[in-house]
Amino acid sequence: MAPLVSIVTVNLNHRDDLARTLESIRRQTFADREVVVVDGGSTDGSVDLLRANPGGVVTDFVSEKDAGIYDAMNKGVRRAKGTYVLFLNGGDAFAADDALEKVIAAAPPVEDVVYADVLIEAVDGAIRRWSTPEVLDWDYFMVTTLPHQATLFRRDLFDRVGLHDTSFRICADFEFLLRAIVVRGASTRHVGVPLAVQVDGGISSSPETFAKLREERKRAKETALSPVLRAHWEDYLTAKRGIVHQTLRNAFRPLARRMRSFTRRLRGKPDALV
Repeated sequence: MAPLVSIVTVNLNHRDDLARTLESIRRQTFADREVVVVDGGSTDGSVDLLRANPGGVVTDFVSEKDAGIYDAMNKGVRRAKGTYVLFLNGGDAFAADDALEKVIAAAPPVEDVVYADVLIEAVDGAIRRWSTPEVLDWDYFMVTTLPHQATLFRRDLFDRVGLHDTSFRICADFEFLLRAIVVRGASTRHVGVPLAVQVDGGISSSPETFAKLREERKRAKETALSPVLRAHWEDYLTAKRGIVHQTLRNAFRPLARRMRSFTRRLRGKPDALV
């Protein structure tokens, strides 16, 4: 029988992070799963770890050069046999040994997307919770996205709406969610428990990449959403904020962002995403 959940793990030369992720998967009380590791041709001992497969965690793996993280994630989707796909990349871990069991028990496998909360682990070890909303709306997706470590996708959703767009280097997962949920109306279910732990400092949470991330998010909206949908969103904001507020905000936002970045540099602080 096909497994219920395919856990796809992407890795490139992060053996210790990969070992942490695989050990977290091994401890899961939920057993109806497979683990597909897509390695980008590591030379740091990651492949040796996969071949040794301690605890018999890994079901399937491939190690070969790829065109980036989203190309690797697409490879994982193609190899997955489960009803759901969960991307738990090297360094990520489950929030508790029974985390996956709790989420699956609370969300029968009928929804296209099942999403939970994430615990963010800072460099100093501090933990904060990223709580996702009960209902996903325009406001949410125009500002942020869902944490991939805590989002399960039906495998056949990728057949219906397509794989990740590999022209994006940072936010192809955001563009996919816009395409699947906003445009195609994929069904969703929220489970209000922490599913995974995300270590802060990844490419999408690093201040050095915020300018690129803002650029890609803008392009993702232009790529995934039709001109009619984008106009609908602008009309919604105008009605919500008032025409004067919205007009002034659009006119002065680029200048305000540059000024904020400048003042943060003067204070020795990193750039801000929004």
